[in-house]
Amino acid sequence: MKYENANNILPPELIRQVQKYAAGKLLYIPQKEEQAVWGSLSGAREKLRKRNQRIYNEYKSGKGVGELSEEYCLSIDSIRKIVYGADKYRIPFFPTMQNAMQYNQAGLAEEWLRTYYVKTYGETSYPEEWICDGLINIPLRLIDNEGDSVLQQAEKLPLLIRFQMGRFYYLGSREHLETLRRQHITAYPAFIFVTDKEEYAFYETNYGRHFHRIQFSVDMKAEESTDNKQVLFDSIDKVHTTPMGIDRIKRNLELGNDIDVVLWCREKIMHKGAIIKKQGKNWYIRSEGCIITVNASSYTIITAHKEK
Repeated sequence: MKYENANNILPPELIRQVQKYAAGKLLYIPQKEEQAVWGSLSGAREKLRKRNQRIYNEYKSGKGVGELSEEYCLSIDSIRKIVYGADKYRIPFFPTMQNAMQYNQAGLAEEWLRTYYVKTYGETSYPEEWICDGLINIPLRLIDNEGDSVLQQAEKLPLLIRFQMGRFYYLGSREHLETLRRQHITAYPAFIFVTDKEEYAFYETNYGRHFHRIQFSVDMKAEESTDNKQVLFDSIDKVHTTPMGIDRIKRNLELGNDIDVVLWCREKIMHKGAIIKKQGKNWYIRSEGCIITVNASSYTIITAHKEK
């Protein structure tokens, strides 16, 4: 987005009116009619992105193009476009804590959990009824570890926790959990999943909104790139988010229901004091006490949270 001097564009009488409200300030004036990016309002774009990541992960795990074509009811050519042309868009899967955080930051936490579950436990299908709300730090005192689970979980990975009947159950061994406690670890990264929508509502009201949600770290003190900043400014009208993103951002930043999240984030991005960095596939914007994450290819606002 190119900077313009108002004296060269606006009539003098209009400039005098604007000066009453914003003299000397940097303003962003949106287009008169702004067309939403396809699928951004319905959530279809986000679902498609997650499906393609899942196909990519399954292909990398050994499934053939023909098998994926039948499973997802797509043509062979469509599958090939997803798996062969995806390297610069998809996130490779690794069974590590950092990789789980990368998936989580990209809004793909469920896809990491799905891939890990299938690779680790040999299940042919991921339980579709699972509802996962991203990576959080769960206090270990809340976890019930009565009895051993049939699942064995590797150390130094997020815990897999099932929330049921108002209690948290760890899907790994009792010994692993006790080891963490003996090390005086009070909270640990975990994926919490719920199998019922009503129970999820109970979880979110009583626990979820109070848990610390983990963000992939980025060095905001490093020198920012002017080129990256200008690219984002030039495409500010494309910046959008999903219905799930709106709920997440409002919760993280404690915004009122009357706030337009997309416009709020755009204003923060365009603020003259904003620091903009590009790391991997995302832009990270630090502005007025918050950090906003925007996908660099789709311009989707993935999340925003208060700066610590």
